[in-house]
Amino acid sequence: MLAVLLSGVCSGPATRTDALVLTRPDDTKLELKGRDDAVVLAFVSRRSPPCRPLLDELARITPAASGVRLVAVVVDRNPEPADAALPGFEVVLDPEKSAAERYQVSVLPTVVVLDRRLNVRRREEGFSPRTADRLAAALAPPAAGD
Repeated sequence: MLAVLLSGVCSGPATRTDALVLTRPDDTKLELKGRDDAVVLAFVSRRSPPCRPLLDELARITPAASGVRLVAVVVDRNPEPADAALPGFEVVLDPEKSAAERYQVSVLPTVVVLDRRLNVRRREEGFSPRTADRLAAALAPPAAGD
């Protein structure tokens, strides 16, 4: 329980992926090929109390970042219909946790920010009041001259 409440940042070598294919609640596929400026994968569960405030904060900060695609990855084994309705997010299901394993998710919530080539640009584990600020900074466009 304590690990879920702690927030952490992992910096390390970026992991290159050519495409990411996830399953929506209606069993259609969502294929990400790095066309957007950034993709935010929020690994969540309805059983994890910090997940809802994290999703609310991501929905709040992301409209200011153009070209960012928000994807909620629901890892519950038996997702409920309400899991498919998260305003501002594309929702995918990962009950077998294959995407969670791919991105080494061991704490919920975990947010993985991917760049346009689907390289890991930022990772946040857990949720604290400062999590949204760190994610907003990671999603901000580079300053002129950078």
